[in-house]
Amino acid sequence: MVQPGAHIDVDRGNEPSRVSSLIKKTDSLITCFQLYFILEGLAEANSGTDQYSLQNRTPKENLMNAQKKKIYLKLISMCAEAQIPEPTLTAFSGLKGSKYKGDLLVVGRAVNGWIKSWVPKEGRNTATQDKMFSKLDKWDADGMNWVWDQEGSTTEYNTRRSAFWRVIKQVTLAKGIAPTEEHWSTSIAWTNLYKFSNGNKGNPSGPLCRLQFEDCKAILVDEIKQLRPKVVLFLAGTHWVTPFISQLKTVEKLATKATYLEERGTLAVDGHSCRYIITPHPQGKPESVIVDEILKAW
Repeated sequence: MVQPGAHIDVDRGNEPSRVSSLIKKTDSLITCFQLYFILEGLAEANSGTDQYSLQNRTPKENLMNAQKKKIYLKLISMCAEAQIPEPTLTAFSGLKGSKYKGDLLVVGRAVNGWIKSWVPKEGRNTATQDKMFSKLDKWDADGMNWVWDQEGSTTEYNTRRSAFWRVIKQVTLAKGIAPTEEHWSTSIAWTNLYKFSNGNKGNPSGPLCRLQFEDCKAILVDEIKQLRPKVVLFLAGTHWVTPFISQLKTVEKLATKATYLEERGTLAVDGHSCRYIITPHPQGKPESVIVDEILKAW
């Protein structure tokens, strides 16, 4: 699956007055360090949108950590030296919604357009590496809210047009993972098999997949360790998923013949056991059938 991401262009507007208001209301001295994070929070809030993300901020809800940063640095450098056909690259790091309670981790194949792309050879430059991490780090507590926030958007990527997100929404609401439709996407976690992909369109090429496969497999295992989900839903097809989980899974025989449910079973990761379900990407397929088969496989 290539699930397009969203560029959120932040309108900083006239923020100093908002900062001053916050400073006046506090009873204690705000340090420069605290002020920095207030400014960052205001910058990330889209002007004219509801203030859910700003009011419910929690530190770093993306899944990046020091060990993963070392892997990403290695991969961006390897891409700079390797012979890959992608003219530009983008990167992705898994996200956990601010209301995630361990119910559902959704996994796709890869993204494109998630953060500003770069020419592969530019990955040698420290400036390019710093920009990559800076963009990835922006996706914190409101990271998963973008899915709900951009439903019906006419200026950003419209998630209502995505079969991927429509299916996930139906499953999330049907299972009661999100109590209401409002901000439903903040109740789940989301990642992709491959973290580096084409900056424009299409799945990552064979050479790019091979270059990052082992590292991305290790990252996926670590993400499951971090999130400890009850269910991992792969909307990517067994051809893409199996190499990542072949040593972790116990396959269950399907009780009845399914049209789009390709596999289900149990994953065992570092003492944690969870259900996994695999279907193909729903684009161009009857979504109601896919949703029904996912719910029955739950």
